[in-house]
Amino acid sequence: MKEYLEKLDDLWPIDYGLNTKDTMVASLVKWYLMVCPGEPARRVMSWLMKPKTTMQIQHETVSVTREGSGVSFLLLPKTEVSVNRKDLATFVDFVSRLMRDDLMEKNEAAPARDESADLMSALVEGLDGVDGNQLTNGCSIGLFDFLYDCYQIVMM
Repeated sequence: MKEYLEKLDDLWPIDYGLNTKDTMVASLVKWYLMVCPGEPARRVMSWLMKPKTTMQIQHETVSVTREGSGVSFLLLPKTEVSVNRKDLATFVDFVSRLMRDDLMEKNEAAPARDESADLMSALVEGLDGVDGNQLTNGCSIGLFDFLYDCYQIVMM
């Protein structure tokens, strides 16, 4: 698990040349994968990264068995997957609400009105305005590359 978190920690949306909207999407996805590692992260990335065709792609796929779990996951090659924009928008909406709730809890536990409490309040306010449909409209190749790299880390 430590190696998984270290690899995700080294993944920076800025390294993918993303615009502001795509950076926000990538950051929300990364945050979720960092706070909900393991099985929840694998399920989410399998749901987001859909096979392009329904044909069996046996010669290029890698079957990954999680040590001790007996559960196998199929890691599809980059050329054989796509991201459904509506699914990504739904996920962004979900994660922004989850992050907002997490920040609100931390803000309530913060000492009386210091700078960090003000920053958390501003972040909560900003997350209230997140609209997954607007953020995922016109996703770039760089965002797809970032999501695929997350997919590889989570599934291995």
